[in-house]
Amino acid sequence: MQRNLESDPEAEANYYEPRRLALAAYNEVFERLHLDGLVYPAIQMPPPDETMPQDGRLSEGPHSDTSWVNMIGVPAVVVPGGFYPGGLPFGLELSAKPWHDGDLLGYAYSYEQATRHRHPPVLVESGLLPNAP
Repeated sequence: MQRNLESDPEAEANYYEPRRLALAAYNEVFERLHLDGLVYPAIQMPPPDETMPQDGRLSEGPHSDTSWVNMIGVPAVVVPGGFYPGGLPFGLELSAKPWHDGDLLGYAYSYEQATRHRHPPVLVESGLLPNAP
């Protein structure tokens, strides 16, 4: 059920407090370990190869690992991380402390310049995944 946070009597318990606790846990890791940022895969599994038949079903993936930063309100950016063995690209997400957006963009830019993983897409007639028709 959708509710308006401004008028929901349970908003503090169901939204604001959990968000504050999650942000505090996130920030505590940065302070305790003296970190500038975090790096992690942007998705849990390779994306489906849309050139392969889907048998009339909706895709079951990929499942994003990136929405949690949106929920706690910290800056994050996804950069090209490389390629799966079959040629499909994958992304890495970088996140930083709140209000360190400029630093984060600098990390992302430096990573992209050092790795040069960004390439134009390859147009294919058949799938890029192994055993593709």
